[in-house]
Amino acid sequence: MKKNLVAVIVLFLAAFLLVRSTIATELRIYPYSVEGSWLSQIQFVKEYWPKIWWNPYWFLGYPAKFSSNPLFIFGLGLVCRIFLNSDVFQVYRLLVGIFFCLLPATMYLFLRDMRFGVITSFFAPLWAVGGISLLFVFPQVFAQARSVAFLPFSMFSTYLLGNGPKVIAFSFALLSLIGYRRYLEIGGRKWLFIFVSLVTPAVLISSSISAFIFLSILALLLAGIANNSDEWRRYLCQTIFAGVCCLLVLGIWYTPFYWYHSLNSPSLGGKPLVSVGKFFLNFSIVFMPLVIGFWWAKGRSWVKDRRLSFAFWLNLGFIILALGRFIADSDFWQDYTAYGLEIDFGVAMVVGMIIEGVVAHFNARFKERGMNSAITAYLLLTVCYLPLFLWRFNSIVRNDSLSRYGTDYADSFEYSLSNFLAENVQSTERVFVSGSLTFWLNYFSPHVMQVRGGDEPASIHPYWAHGSYQIREGQDPELADLWLKALGASWVVVHTPSSADPYHDFKYSYKFEQMKDWQKVFENNGNQVYQLQDYQDIFGGVVKTGTVGISTRPQGGEDKSALQEYVSTHYQQLDSQRLQVGILDNQTLLLDGSLPEEYQIGISQTYSPQWQLLTPSDSVDKGEVGPDSLGNIMYRPAKTGIPIGSKLVYGRHGTEWLLRGLFFLSGIILMSAYPRSYIWFRENIFELDIIGLGEEDDY
Repeated sequence: MKKNLVAVIVLFLAAFLLVRSTIATELRIYPYSVEGSWLSQIQFVKEYWPKIWWNPYWFLGYPAKFSSNPLFIFGLGLVCRIFLNSDVFQVYRLLVGIFFCLLPATMYLFLRDMRFGVITSFFAPLWAVGGISLLFVFPQVFAQARSVAFLPFSMFSTYLLGNGPKVIAFSFALLSLIGYRRYLEIGGRKWLFIFVSLVTPAVLISSSISAFIFLSILALLLAGIANNSDEWRRYLCQTIFAGVCCLLVLGIWYTPFYWYHSLNSPSLGGKPLVSVGKFFLNFSIVFMPLVIGFWWAKGRSWVKDRRLSFAFWLNLGFIILALGRFIADSDFWQDYTAYGLEIDFGVAMVVGMIIEGVVAHFNARFKERGMNSAITAYLLLTVCYLPLFLWRFNSIVRNDSLSRYGTDYADSFEYSLSNFLAENVQSTERVFVSGSLTFWLNYFSPHVMQVRGGDEPASIHPYWAHGSYQIREGQDPELADLWLKALGASWVVVHTPSSADPYHDFKYSYKFEQMKDWQKVFENNGNQVYQLQDYQDIFGGVVKTGTVGISTRPQGGEDKSALQEYVSTHYQQLDSQRLQVGILDNQTLLLDGSLPEEYQIGISQTYSPQWQLLTPSDSVDKGEVGPDSLGNIMYRPAKTGIPIGSKLVYGRHGTEWLLRGLFFLSGIILMSAYPRSYIWFRENIFELDIIGLGEEDDY
């Protein structure tokens, strides 16, 4: 116990030496970093709590119930709000720094629980957070690493790419695997509770940790079955039961409606089916080789060693997954390096076992010669390996790349453009931005609405992705003009090839010069800002009942005729003396005044069934609220006109939260009733006894 405590403290301090300078550093914007996306969402919660259940600033508005990483975003936002003087960036960086220091310590605890030797358990975490990454074999990753003096990929990913939530979740995931392994071997309610109670915060902090948890459980399951093949049915049934408990408890946020929406979200070029197909393709690429490899290797002696077996299956799974993404798009290096931390952890286990094997070999040789084998072997370790680790860690500590790489926020184009837009864009106007500015705009300028955003699967607007693609990558200036107007954007920020933006999303930036209704109003260092001229407030407008454009849905991003009908018939200029459409707060829109007969009101905000019309009197005929042909809000007043003081309010359905509570409580009840619930589950739900599960386990 004392030995483990000393090792944990040493590993924590070693990681602290690596990141101590980052905790108090000033905000720098790093190329390709998504850090701004997290900071923007945290800032939103801090600024607007409790009016946070509808976010009007991204994707023409979307409900918070579809946001990913809720515990991280909402939890950190509330902490910053409670302590009003807290800077969002500093709190974020402090939390990430603390959990980065805990990362090697939790790796050590997991490896020791897996019965890895002390040497492997100690040196593997050091390699994972400070060693040379296997991902450096990819040319683009190597070039990026060289620009920061080969900073460890764990630090590169955490700080320079902005994967802080995943680092926080990683420690919870590792501890949950200890609970899973104990539950698999020992059984019992305690270990089941520990497993589920650690998986839940891990996935709520970072949904991207799900792949690591899933493949690690699969690797542990295969290792357990190979070691004790007679128990494979019990292992499999226990794993499925624990998985059901996890899904039910996670239902407090990740409901079936959330998963259905995520799979159908137009977050990949407006083609959700492609996204779903890609997901299942990646899954099969990983899963099938594991199954085939398992049956090929079954019975071999090395497979029966749980440590070797676990390291093999975990490495195989993530290396195949990374290679699959690399083959799919070799230029998108941020995609195939998404599993860098997992790959480095897997490789670190192998490195640790190699070091331990060498020490064991010399230990045996020294023992044959009558020498004190333990002292001599550890002396060899100290002389040969420890200096290499000390040299590496010293080079990292002296590496000032984090303070040199990127740009100080005050000197960045993201900061200057955000300030310009904050000063010039009105509350009911919307701006189209792309690239790095998409992530950072609402951190520096929380009150500016934009077409895009940083959490694409959360969007519910059916056409924002189609329009964004044509605006960024299409060559037709007329089509870009139509989409900007249809999406309610009266401003657009374009980065030319000379811009410092690393993404360069606009393939034909010159087309904006050809758009006659738009005028360039600002330009700085390759970044241009265009504004719609002869401005009329296109946030709200009047539409004549029965107009063709109301019922004609665009058939795709290039359906110019449908867009022309939509733009020409929607959002005709409001008579401000007769009708007012405005924003009271994030969840409330104001509708006041009178309309000409047979006219309706179109609002450039995404429609959701949870938008409800509230009037001063319930006896008044309210009319109807529904979607127009593009998915925006369309209000159809009653014949008596708009009731004075009417408001459109985004409300939360009580039945939805009741469903979340039922899922959560069902999971808790299943675990509390263990083992009776497990026996019932096994016999009556899956009926595994038909494949020879045998008699009930002796509890």
